[in-house]
Amino acid sequence: MRVKVKKYTFIWWGILILISLWGCKATRHLEPGQVLLQSDPKIQSQKKIPSSVLYGATKYRDNRRMLWPKAALYAHNFGKSIEKRERKKDPKNYQPGGFVRWLQYRIGEPPVVIDTLQIHEDTLNLHKQCFSYGYFHPYIDYKIDTLGRLFSKKKKRKARVTYIVREGIPYKLNKIELVSPTPNQGNELMEGHYQKDKSYLIHGENYSHSKFLQERARATALLRDNGYFSFSPKMIAFSVDTNVVGNDLGNQGVLPQEKWVNVEIQLDSAPPKFTVRNIDVYISPVKKSEFTLLADTLHLDAKKMTAALRDSLGLPEKKFSSENEIGFHLTDPALLKILDLEFISQRVHLKKGRYYQQTKARRTQQMLQELGMFQYLVISYDVNQEKAFMDVIIELRMAQKYQLKGGFESFTNIITSTNLPGVGVNVSIRDKNALHKSEFLQLGFRGDIGFYAGDNGSGQFDQLYYKLGADANLHFHRFLFVKPVLFMVPPRLKQNLSRFSPSTALSAQFSRESLQEYERLTTGFDATYRWNHIPFSDKAVSSLTPMAATLIIINPDSLYRDTTISRLPPTIRRDFENRFSTRLKYSYTHQDYRQTRAEPTYWYRISVEWGGNLPYFLDNIDGLSRSDNSNTDNLFLDSLYYGQYVKGSLEGKLFIPAGRRSEVVMRGIIGASTPYNHTPTVPQESRFFSGSTNSMRGWQSNTLGPGTSQLTDFQGADPSVVSNLIAPGGEIIFEANLEYRFDVFSYLEMAVFTDVGNVWFTPNKRNELVSTALFRKENLKLGWDAGVGFRFDFSFLILRVDIGQQIFAPDLDKGWVIGNDDAKGRRTQLNLGIGYPF
Repeated sequence: MRVKVKKYTFIWWGILILISLWGCKATRHLEPGQVLLQSDPKIQSQKKIPSSVLYGATKYRDNRRMLWPKAALYAHNFGKSIEKRERKKDPKNYQPGGFVRWLQYRIGEPPVVIDTLQIHEDTLNLHKQCFSYGYFHPYIDYKIDTLGRLFSKKKKRKARVTYIVREGIPYKLNKIELVSPTPNQGNELMEGHYQKDKSYLIHGENYSHSKFLQERARATALLRDNGYFSFSPKMIAFSVDTNVVGNDLGNQGVLPQEKWVNVEIQLDSAPPKFTVRNIDVYISPVKKSEFTLLADTLHLDAKKMTAALRDSLGLPEKKFSSENEIGFHLTDPALLKILDLEFISQRVHLKKGRYYQQTKARRTQQMLQELGMFQYLVISYDVNQEKAFMDVIIELRMAQKYQLKGGFESFTNIITSTNLPGVGVNVSIRDKNALHKSEFLQLGFRGDIGFYAGDNGSGQFDQLYYKLGADANLHFHRFLFVKPVLFMVPPRLKQNLSRFSPSTALSAQFSRESLQEYERLTTGFDATYRWNHIPFSDKAVSSLTPMAATLIIINPDSLYRDTTISRLPPTIRRDFENRFSTRLKYSYTHQDYRQTRAEPTYWYRISVEWGGNLPYFLDNIDGLSRSDNSNTDNLFLDSLYYGQYVKGSLEGKLFIPAGRRSEVVMRGIIGASTPYNHTPTVPQESRFFSGSTNSMRGWQSNTLGPGTSQLTDFQGADPSVVSNLIAPGGEIIFEANLEYRFDVFSYLEMAVFTDVGNVWFTPNKRNELVSTALFRKENLKLGWDAGVGFRFDFSFLILRVDIGQQIFAPDLDKGWVIGNDDAKGRRTQLNLGIGYPF
C-alpha cells in the first residue's frame, strides 16, 4: 500500500497545536500569590568557572519542553481545564478519570512557581562549587525580574531568576609536602612508593577539589600495587593552610593579588605488605547449583605432578606445565577433557611468592571473564595479618557449553529502496569452548523477507524479496598464524600481549537472494585480527583483515537482462555479472562514548582498504593465463570479473549535551576510493552509498547520486525498475548529519534533524559513465533534507520513526524541491528502524 506520510504528519501537528492553544495561557491555573517561572534560571559570572559547571550545580528548572517551551505545562493546564469543567457539573461525586490524570501528570507537569527556598538552596550549591574550584570567598546573589504586559494594570504573574556569581581570586597551590603523623620504618617505605612526582597536585595550579580526589585514588592504587593490600583511601588526609605569608612563597615573582595555600599529604600508620603464599583455582561443572569445596576434590599441582599420575589422568605435559605454581581443584575429573589448565593459568597474573598487586588482581578477573565460558567467577583472599601473607582463592563455575539463540530482526537492504524494514528470523548455536581454550564456534542460519516496489510504476510495495543464508564463525582469544612475526616483538611485550585483548576471528558465509529479476549466490570468507591499543580498555581498537574473499554468482532473468541490464554502461553492467573479489582491510576506532548526557563524548573510525590483488595475481600466472584470453580485461578465467582499487574513509560522531534531557548529535563521513591498473570502476560491493534510514533520510535506500545524475541517465528503461534495482553508488562520499534529541516523557524521545551529502565517481577514461556522475566542479552539489523523528523506548529496544523531507535534490535542474513542479515522485520519506540512526 502507499504510505501517505503528509496526511498523518499534519494530524499529529494538529493535535499538538490544539492542546497548546487550549492551555495557551500558562498562568491560568496558578494559585493566588503564585508567580510562574518563565524560563530556566540564568547565571551571570566572571567566566572563571565554566558556565556548564555552575549551571550543573543548580537544581531549579522551568517546566520541561516538548517541541516548544512549556509544552508540558500546556498539557497539564489542558487536563486541569477538563477537570474543572467536569467538576462544575457534579461537584460532589466527580472524580478525575485516568485520562485526565495521565494528561496532567504523565504527559503534563504542574507549573513551576517562584520558590525562594529552592533559590536559596541553589545559591549554597553555587558557593560550594566555587569553593571546590579554589575560589574560597565568592560573592553569590540572585535577582528576580517580574514580567507583565506593558501598561497593564493586572498583577504580574511571571518572573525570571538570575544567579549572580563573582568568583573572586583563586587560591593556588604552593608547597606540597608528604608527611607521616607517626614516622616509622614502614611509613618511610610506603612514602618511597608514593611517587610524588606523578601527583595531580602541582605547584602553581589552582586549588581543585577534584584534583585532591584524583590524587587520593592515584595514591591508593599505587600503594595497593606495591603490596599494601589493606591500604584504604581513608588513610590519606590532606591539610590545607590558607595562611601563607610572603616568607613562605620565596622569590617566585608572585603578584600581590594572588593567594596561595600550602598542602600537607598525611599518610596514616603503614599497614603490612602482603605476600602471595598460595594460589588455588577451584573449578566446578555447570550442573552444580551451589559452589562447595568438596573433600574428594581432584587436586592438581604442576610442581607435584608425576609422570605416572599424568598418565593415569590422560593429561599431556604441554596441557599442564605451568610455572606459575597454581593449584587446581576440580570437583569433577571429567573437566580435564574439556579444559586446558595451562591456558587458564596464563590468565592468572598474580604470582606466588611475590607481593600482592591490585592491578594484576583486576587483570586476572577481567581476562577470565573475557573467556566467556564461566558462569560464576569470584576472587577472594584469606589474609594473615600477623605474618603478612595471603592465600588467593579463585572460584570458577562452568557455563553451559552450548547456547542456542533465535529471534526476529529488522533490516534494510541496498536493493529494496523503500526505507521500510524487512523482517528477518535468525537461529544460531554457539559452542563456548570448542577447542578447550575458550574458542567460540558459532553456526548461524537466517532468512529475510522484504518488500520493494515492482515494475508497474504504481509505487506500491507489491514485490517480495527474500534471502536465505548461513554462516560459521570461530573466535580465538589470541593471535593465530603470526609466529613468524612475533619473533620481532620484544620478549617483555610478548609476555604482556594478553593485556591488549588480542583475538582472531575466522568467518565463512553463504547466502542466496531471490528477486523477480535475478538470483544471487554469495560465498565469502575472511580472517580478522583485533586488538586494543590501551591495556584492558576498548577506547582505542584496531582491526586488521589480511584476507577477505567473496564470490558472487548472479543469474538474471532473461527478460530483465534484455530490457534493462543490456542498456547499462559496461562498467555498471558488471554489477550484474559474476564476480570474485578480495580485500585487505584495516580500521582504527577511537571512542569516548558513554551512556550519559552530562559530558560531550565522541567516536571516530579511520578505515583503509586494498582490493583485487589476489585475482589479478592469479590472472597473471602462466599456468592459468593460458586458458584466459586476456589478463588486462579484469576477467579471471574469462568468467569472473574482479577489480583492483584502494579505498579510505573517516567517520566521526560527536554527542554534545544540551540540557538535562536533550543532546545534539553530529555525524560526518568523508571517503574516497579509486580503481587502478586495468579496472574501470570500484566493484559495487566496495563502493559508497548514500540515502537510507541511517544516512540521508529524505531519500530511499541508496538512491542519492551519483553527482547530479538521475538513475534514468544510465539507460532508457522503465524508471521504476531503474530506481529500485540499479544502485550505482559512488567512489567518493561526503555526508554530514545534525540531530537534536530531546525527551518528551519516559518512553518517547523526539528528534529534529537535517542531513546533507552525496556520492560521486572519480573521473577516468575507463569508466564510460555520464559526465553528471563524476566528481567535477559542476557536479559538486549536495542533497539536503530535514525532518522530525519519534523514538519509542521499550527498554529492550528502541523503535524509530523518522520522517524526512527533501529540500534540495542534486538531480533536479533547479535543485530546490519545495514548490518545484519538476520534483515528481516520493520527496517525503518515511523511515522505520530499530535503534538510533547513529
